[in-house]
Amino acid sequence: TLLRISWMDTRNGGGRGGVRLAEGGRRGGEGPAYGSRFVFIDEAFDTTQQTIKQTQKVVHFIRHGEATHNEAKNKFGLREYNNPKWLDAQLTEKGEQQAENARNKVPSQYPPQVVLVSPLVRALKTAAIVFANLDVDSSNTPYTCPFVAVEDIREHFGVQPCDKRRDLHDIQPEFPTVDFSLITSDPDPYWQAEHRETRQEAVERAERFLTMLKSRPETCIAVVSHSAILKSIFTVLEGLDLAKQGESTIYFVNCQVRTILLSTTE
Repeated sequence: TLLRISWMDTRNGGGRGGVRLAEGGRRGGEGPAYGSRFVFIDEAFDTTQQTIKQTQKVVHFIRHGEATHNEAKNKFGLREYNNPKWLDAQLTEKGEQQAENARNKVPSQYPPQVVLVSPLVRALKTAAIVFANLDVDSSNTPYTCPFVAVEDIREHFGVQPCDKRRDLHDIQPEFPTVDFSLITSDPDPYWQAEHRETRQEAVERAERFLTMLKSRPETCIAVVSHSAILKSIFTVLEGLDLAKQGESTIYFVNCQVRTILLSTTE
């Protein structure tokens, strides 16, 4: 499979510019060992062509669509994130439409072989809409793409009710095609009313997730998740040391799609 890719400088927010990231390990400091060995796949650029190797994966990262807590925050301020009314917040109509629109932003020549999705309802619903047509591949060959719920790609744990997972027995009937076997607790075991997960804790969780992702057999994977944990994931991918360099500047707006070619050996 040939990819058209453009090298992008994630240190400046992931904007275009044809700047090739350093291929060797870390950008100063010790930091996570993943370094900067990934590139954004951008069909608008044809700076180089590259064959997907056994040590590489195509990964589609997607943030969920607008949810009720996002809508409330935009109207009434950040305090709405602490409103118990938005427990495990649902998608708004706008969020559902954003998910419909995002379907066309996932490169069709790289259909995912698995969709890894946060078990929060707004992410599950987004995944169901974006990948509703995953019944044939680009050559119209029927295949089945599994959806797998993964706790490690949830939003930051704790304090905010919108980020608390509903009990598993309530969620599963709504999403019967999702594999919840990796989730071992019916109630949410990670959310605490008095403690919000720190950035360092989130980065450690992101490292754990990336290790799992790299070990999977699929070569094309979709990840449907949340803005803060996606920032932590890219902090790890860029090899940033939080204490010395801070977090990644990459931010996902609702239903933004970013596709990368990821090395699995770094």
